[in-house]
Amino acid sequence: MELDPNRRRVRDEMRHHLEELEAHLESEGMSRDAARAEAARRFGDPDEIERATPTSEPAGWRASVDAAARDFGHAVRQMRRNPSAGMTVATLAVGVAATTVVFSLVDAVVLQPLPFAQPEQLVHVSQTSPQGRLYSTSEPNFVDFRARQRSFVEMAAIGWETPVLTGVGDPVSVDGRRVSHTFFPLLGIAPILGRNFLEAEDRYGGPTAVVVLSEGAWRRRFGADPAITGRSVLLDGAPHEVVGVVPSDRAWPGVEVFTPLAPNPDVYRDDQRLETIARLGPGVTIEDAREDMLGIAAALSDEYPESNDGWGASVRPVRDWLVGDRLSRLGYLLLGSVALFLLMACASVSNLLLARASVRTQEMGVRTALGAGRARITAQLAAEGLVLGVIGGGLAVLLAWLGLALVQAFGPGDIARLAEADLDLRALAVAGGAVAGTVVLAGIAPALLLTRGASFGLLRLGGRAGAGGHRFRDGLVVAQFALAVTVVSGAALLTRSFVELQRVELGFDASSVIRFAVRLDDRRYDQIQRAEYLDRLAEEISAIPGVEAVGGATVAPFSSMRPSNFVARTDQEPDRQESFQPVSWRAVTPGYFEAAGIPLLAGRDFDARDRMRRGELPKNPPVIIDRTLAELLFPGENAVGRLVTWFLPGGQQCEVIGVVATARDEHLDVEARPRIYRQFTFGAWAQPAVLVRVAGDPEGVIPLVREAALAVAPDTPAIEPTVVSDDVRRTVAWPRFSMQVLGVFGLVALLLAAMGIYGVTSFSVARRRHEIGVRIALGADPSGVRWMVVGRALRLAGIGIGAGVLAALFLGRSLDTLLYDVSPSDPLTFMVVPLVLALVAIASTWIPARRAVGLDPREALTEE
Repeated sequence: MELDPNRRRVRDEMRHHLEELEAHLESEGMSRDAARAEAARRFGDPDEIERATPTSEPAGWRASVDAAARDFGHAVRQMRRNPSAGMTVATLAVGVAATTVVFSLVDAVVLQPLPFAQPEQLVHVSQTSPQGRLYSTSEPNFVDFRARQRSFVEMAAIGWETPVLTGVGDPVSVDGRRVSHTFFPLLGIAPILGRNFLEAEDRYGGPTAVVVLSEGAWRRRFGADPAITGRSVLLDGAPHEVVGVVPSDRAWPGVEVFTPLAPNPDVYRDDQRLETIARLGPGVTIEDAREDMLGIAAALSDEYPESNDGWGASVRPVRDWLVGDRLSRLGYLLLGSVALFLLMACASVSNLLLARASVRTQEMGVRTALGAGRARITAQLAAEGLVLGVIGGGLAVLLAWLGLALVQAFGPGDIARLAEADLDLRALAVAGGAVAGTVVLAGIAPALLLTRGASFGLLRLGGRAGAGGHRFRDGLVVAQFALAVTVVSGAALLTRSFVELQRVELGFDASSVIRFAVRLDDRRYDQIQRAEYLDRLAEEISAIPGVEAVGGATVAPFSSMRPSNFVARTDQEPDRQESFQPVSWRAVTPGYFEAAGIPLLAGRDFDARDRMRRGELPKNPPVIIDRTLAELLFPGENAVGRLVTWFLPGGQQCEVIGVVATARDEHLDVEARPRIYRQFTFGAWAQPAVLVRVAGDPEGVIPLVREAALAVAPDTPAIEPTVVSDDVRRTVAWPRFSMQVLGVFGLVALLLAAMGIYGVTSFSVARRRHEIGVRIALGADPSGVRWMVVGRALRLAGIGIGAGVLAALFLGRSLDTLLYDVSPSDPLTFMVVPLVLALVAIASTWIPARRAVGLDPREALTEE
């Protein structure tokens, strides 16, 4: 078959260059057969070169399409034959997938606008103690704030409750909120059925027996009944008329029922249980609103000194309250970490592409000699980059989908909107941008090397790249080690912090303790009746085999409710603003300390003689204080039998009857606040917690506890029974999650750094075969040759490690609020991490170094 004249010219030209290269190799001492084999290896596949080489000038769009098809076909074949192509694709996919997952999570939780109308105008209003701490608001204070403010379009208040829903299957506790009638309009939430609350329904003593359902509760519990409005449902045994249904995705996540707040003007002003939100008026700034609220707080301090003396107010964006400063910092930390991780992946991909390019300069030199211009070669390289991006990007999306599902399944479950994280258009755009950016940045140096090599005729140089390419690869290794040190240092600091958290002394025994809550509604139980109910419940549960102790309290360990007050020594005539000690407080039943595992250090526990009788108010009600408060109020003295003044409206003197160990059961990463305990009848809340200590496995006792609660009151189930040790683990869920995420990044960063320095060292050994052969032929010591290779790699790693330590020390300050009992410049971390990276560098270069020592000097010399 007669060949096209242009195609015949290409083949003749290739044969000429191949013969020229064979002659060049023979002149350097190779045998004819060895020279022919080496020339064929360096030259590449003649058929592939022929297909990729133009035989005529393109004419029109059809020729352009044909050329593009050849380029893509050639790119796919190149990847199939390239041993490192799989590693390149995998590195790209892992870097992009990690970036996509972290962005999706942080975007859903931190970055995306809140699902309310004009969320930037929404603020959260808090009260501030004389010590400057943020507190919630009491019902009377909210009423006064709302009536006197001049900065907001409207204010609304939210109170937490967990009513028991009956009459729809088994009695069940549901997540609920008491909200003012302004709540839904302020947030811009329109009902999908019925209406919102009326102002008349939000008045104390008014017709408050109405409820608004969330869409989720309406569908899940009432079968999406379109006629639900007007229907009566039982909450805490009382009938409530359903007046509306609001969208779940616009309401508080997980909340099922909303009832009117109906603020009581007669409750204590220091009973701070409400969260207050507001919408800024036109032209009003947060600073303006803060000044306004501070003025109102000062006036209330003058009017009600027994409760408000020294208290101020704070105004901040609602996002800061809902998301939290700690979570925002962690989100931005993860974004920064994954950005560093992506840069490492980019450097690794660039290194792999450079390694491939260094052996393709021969091929590009032949193409140039056969008539392929720089534009033609650039088009081919662009096609190869596009194929790499498509394959790597597709794999990255798959890995991101799997990674996101794993995080949502096993990550912390107490984060609002975490479940909403998805691979939406924003996340896919980030993935696409990361792929494009990585491929372009990683491909610049190889493209310059190949196009420059083609232009300068590297065919005659035997395919060896210039010094610029080697320096660039060295620079990539330095960058990889610097980034690896930064990421690994962050992971190490968080790991050390987590270990320190795990070592915290709780001050109580959380093992084998069950906790649950019961709902004792105000309409059916007063404080005395609540205590009587808990007596009956404790008696019923104590009959269960294996139960050792039962006790009740206002709140459970690690509850989000943390009641506070102020206490001082009675005999020192304390000044309210200076001498009163801020404390946390709980009202507990006899047996609580035994059930919780809190040791009694002095005095006695509460018993029957301490109970408040109906119609009686003891002169000096008994209290128990913890060791921290005893040392603050009575340093070096016996606290038992002493009097303390409780900063209630009007003040109240109490007698200390016992001292217990300090229980660290609010936060693990913050020092425990001093605490005072009252007898349960003096502070019983509507939803007390119950602790049950058992011998053996507590999980097996939980069903029996449920049955016991229903036996005492069929309409009062045990709410969310669980094991306290699980609560302890949940308190460190976020530190554990951040440690695990950065730990994974750190391990992969170590792997990428090892791959980078291994590749550079292997390439350096291959490039210096002649020099090493001469050294060995002249009698060089093998260990000296080995350390010559390793030493060069260690110099690169050392420069990167030094730069990385400086960067980690600078960036470590951003971790300060996330660390517990560990300094951002922790000496141990910054000694161990560089040492680990140095060992990784030595281990990664040892194989290429051994290969260098094992060179046959005759082969090395004849190859050159």
